[in-house]
Amino acid sequence: MGPGFLLLLALGQQPDSVARRLAALDSLYVARDTLALARAVRSWKGEPSSRIELYRGVSAVWTGRVTHAISVLRPLLYSAESELTISQRPDPTRALPGG
Repeated sequence: MGPGFLLLLALGQQPDSVARRLAALDSLYVARDTLALARAVRSWKGEPSSRIELYRGVSAVWTGRVTHAISVLRPLLYSAESELTISQRPDPTRALPGG
């Protein structure tokens, strides 16, 4: 069992704050732990946010579901209400056609 599995196990068992669960997702993203991130966002039970949608879209790219990734990432990048920071934009930008 890899560190991603243990982190997912911890995510599912801890009734901790949303901030702690988001920090765990951030760690999976930074580590490029594709499968663990995909599982974690699929089982996300918290409030939706642009960060969660970013992770959903990027994990879709990483797992080969490009059409789904485009439908998730395009609104994040091109919406006037986008909450993505400058540092969060490169991965979704590269994932979209022409990016």
